[in-house]
Amino acid sequence: MIDMLSVSLVVPLLQQYYRNAGVHSAKQREMLSSLFSSSQIAGGLMIGALSDVGILSRRNILFLSFLGSAVSYALIIVGGLRSLIFSRVLVGLVKQTMTVSTGLMSQYTTEENRGTFLGRLSASTTVSWIVGPSLGALLYKHVGPVAPCAVASSLFLINSVLAAVLL
Repeated sequence: MIDMLSVSLVVPLLQQYYRNAGVHSAKQREMLSSLFSSSQIAGGLMIGALSDVGILSRRNILFLSFLGSAVSYALIIVGGLRSLIFSRVLVGLVKQTMTVSTGLMSQYTTEENRGTFLGRLSASTTVSWIVGPSLGALLYKHVGPVAPCAVASSLFLINSVLAAVLL
């Protein structure tokens, strides 16, 4: 839930961050979105291949995803078009938490309770996407434009600590 809350604080505000970085045309925004999507496909394939040959465990993929996402969202704070482009490519390459979380749920649950735990994962994602955009907008408006990204980066770091302690 912390992971998706972090994402949902910032993603709905990307259009505003794009404008702040000087991206004004729809073509430019679509290019940035395409960079993220392409990076996510490439990252998924690379991380999957490294996992298949035993170089990366699911736990290490979570750390890579959380820490890479923290850096990515912090780059939005830096501002500017280059930082925004690098941020979207980086998060696309490393953000594989839902895939790994689903895999971990399947691995560590029995057939009898798997549906319950996967349902809870889905419900927590839904709650995050209900609460996060409003919270992100409030932070942006009342604290400042960097606040949603700072909170998201911090939450990703907290997630890393929790994963280190609990997994």
